[in-house]
Amino acid sequence: MCGRYAASRSPEDLVEEVVATGLPVAPVAATDRAALRPSFNVAPQQQVAVLVAPRPPEGGGDAPDPAARLRALRWGLVPSWAKDPAVGNRMINARVETVTGKPAYRSLVGSRRCVLPADGWYEWQAVPKERSGTGKARKQPFFMAPPDGGLLGLAGLYSWWRVPDVADPDDPAAWLGTVTVLTTDAEPGLRAVHDRMPVVLPAEHWRRWLDRDVPGPEALALLADLPTGRVVPRPVQPAVGNVRNDSPALLAPPAAEELVGVVDPTTGELFA
Repeated sequence: MCGRYAASRSPEDLVEEVVATGLPVAPVAATDRAALRPSFNVAPQQQVAVLVAPRPPEGGGDAPDPAARLRALRWGLVPSWAKDPAVGNRMINARVETVTGKPAYRSLVGSRRCVLPADGWYEWQAVPKERSGTGKARKQPFFMAPPDGGLLGLAGLYSWWRVPDVADPDDPAAWLGTVTVLTTDAEPGLRAVHDRMPVVLPAEHWRRWLDRDVPGPEALALLADLPTGRVVPRPVQPAVGNVRNDSPALLAPPAAEELVGVVDPTTGELFA
């Protein structure tokens, strides 16, 4: 995890749901709203919805009233010191266990924390040829999501990269905003699909995770001993493997014959 996820809510619906959790959100800027589109198949290098803390007020003073702002950032983190933004292709995820020891991430833990709203995420279970029913190894995609369809918050880090071809630093085009998803060991009910999963942050922790006044170590402590069982894995259509496919039909259950040799993560038994 995580190389694909679903985020099918519009910016307006996202703000409404986040506010309902008790986290105030500033009005979405027109540029961010225009860059975001609902998707059932979010892939790296796309613009994604990200909750960040608002900028501190000019000249100091009290923090702004809204605790969060919804921004459009590109998935695949580009450190501020990178020579080439192509490094973002390799930095879509960051292991939470080692994040403070990596030069690309450690400076971000203190003040560039974010939450990526999501419906759920995809992982692929390897099916060996001996039991695939086709004589060939294959992979079966699963969708990990709350059974009630509720909103998830994936913990992440973000950065700004200075675009060298834009001379004016005050031009919005002079800065590329990018993001990475933090990952951790998969919980027991998901390990039969993949051994890693995104860090799913409960809504009651979002405000402190975003708060720049909360030191990095204290913020990372929020990610320890998180509740499990909040998402349920279910097999979905192999078409999700092609990023050009993007519709609710991706979440339809496969036919029984397509599940030959696939292990049900919740029981440990074969589907068929």
